[in-house]
Amino acid sequence: MFTKRERLYIFGAGTDIEPLVKIASKLDFIVCLIDPRTARCNKENFPTAEELIIEFPHVYIQQKDLPLNSFVLIMTHNFRWDQTVLKSLIKKTPKYIGILGPKKRTERLLYPELIPDFLHTPVGIDISAEGSEEIAISISAELIKKRNRNKIN
Repeated sequence: MFTKRERLYIFGAGTDIEPLVKIASKLDFIVCLIDPRTARCNKENFPTAEELIIEFPHVYIQQKDLPLNSFVLIMTHNFRWDQTVLKSLIKKTPKYIGILGPKKRTERLLYPELIPDFLHTPVGIDISAEGSEEIAISISAELIKKRNRNKIN
């Protein structure tokens, strides 16, 4: 049976994202990476990403409308970029939004608004993950859970 591949937008291309892109690609997500750094956002670092967009995340999100059925991860490690991307996406509510970092940081990103129930913060299933590979597994597990729940509903 043919299953439509889900599109996963990842804002940020730090070294901690490399294992996540590799795993998500193997799990049949179409990975689209957005980051302004050509030294990071390239095929050498992310050979399995299907799309590499060299752009500031906060600029990209203001110029593009992401499909509502998208999965989105905000992982830039830049407070202002994350804040702009998150506040823009909250209004559009794609299928899944996950944000890296502790819940307190997300509260600061959204202040004075409260964190909506649909936002996954911190991103990933709590498995007491340590290191980028384990965090990638935790995030991937949550993506699978959301994708499979959507197939049922």
